[in-house]
Amino acid sequence: MTPKQLIEHYPGGVAEAAQRLLVTRQAVSKWLKCQEIPALRQLQIRDLTRGELRPSRAALRELGL
Repeated sequence: MTPKQLIEHYPGGVAEAAQRLLVTRQAVSKWLKCQEIPALRQLQIRDLTRGELRPSRAALRELGL
């Protein structure tokens, strides 16, 4: 998934995404700036969204999945 997809998933944007993931708004903003969410975090997001958001292929490869 991309950071943009994450933000679009939560109506409250960066603030809501950060709150739901138990990270700072700055962390989510950094993902937006870098255009990438860390691989392990993508797995967490997949679980929290019950599969609505899926990890990128690159993230899965990085994790050996």
